[in-house]
Amino acid sequence: MTAVSACDSGIDVARAPARRPARPDHGLSRTQADLELRNSELRRTREALREEARRREAAEAALAETRRQHAVELARVARLNATGEMAGALAHQLGQPLAATLNYLHGCQLRIRHGSFEPAAIEAALALAIQQVEQAGGIVGHVRNFVAKHVPDTQAVDLHALIRQTLSLLDGDCRSHGIELRLDFASGTPQASADPLEVQQVLLNLMRNAIDAMAGSRDRQRQLQVRTRIADDGRRIDIEVADSGPGIAAADLPRIFESWYTTKRNGLGLGLAVCRTIVESHGGTLSVQAGGAGGAAFRFDLSLVDQA
Repeated sequence: MTAVSACDSGIDVARAPARRPARPDHGLSRTQADLELRNSELRRTREALREEARRREAAEAALAETRRQHAVELARVARLNATGEMAGALAHQLGQPLAATLNYLHGCQLRIRHGSFEPAAIEAALALAIQQVEQAGGIVGHVRNFVAKHVPDTQAVDLHALIRQTLSLLDGDCRSHGIELRLDFASGTPQASADPLEVQQVLLNLMRNAIDAMAGSRDRQRQLQVRTRIADDGRRIDIEVADSGPGIAAADLPRIFESWYTTKRNGLGLGLAVCRTIVESHGGTLSVQAGGAGGAAFRFDLSLVDQA
């Protein structure tokens, strides 16, 4: 057998190098593995974030429900407090006329029991008792209307006669405290456009406050003054109730008409707030300033009936 050389075979050895086996790309494999690992970590992170979001939403919902329940409870407590305060105010307002009625009836009972009475005296005492009971009934009706935001039942009212009638209800208190009454009325008989019961409530409250303020004053003359003045345009009338008590501290003046604010030891802080509401429902304003006799002077105004 004859041997053949590479040259004789015609094969270009230089142009046909021997093939080498392919080496695996370890760098690409590592990159793919890293990407898969990171994708897995991102999926776990996203799921953890979703779970955290669900927990936060549940916590916020629970907090919102807790706040709602707390608000409901606060509203309930506020209603209970307001009801208690209103009941206390009603008891305070009713105390004086009911006590006066009881005194009149006891007096009648004693006179009848002893047999030493005159029918005219009994009739007069009973008339006063009836007047006080009617006043108490009016207070109850006023509180009911006030809570219901009642529109005043305005009519032509003889204001000076209404003031005198109101003072007659407090005559016993004034005499027991040695208080001098002074009336300084505008000329004529001005007719105010007002709800007489509501305006009388304002007058009663202001006068009682004045009496209370002077009750403890020992070093000054006790005077309760009621003044009326017709405005220059003749369309409104100003009413002032002034006392010679110690006055109102400057720090208390900005809040004196706020509900639940009081300067009295056993006060409820509703009287002046109710007065202001009544006056404003009549289209007027209620204000206070230092009185000429050193006490306090409360003023409010009402519309006059058109005489044209």
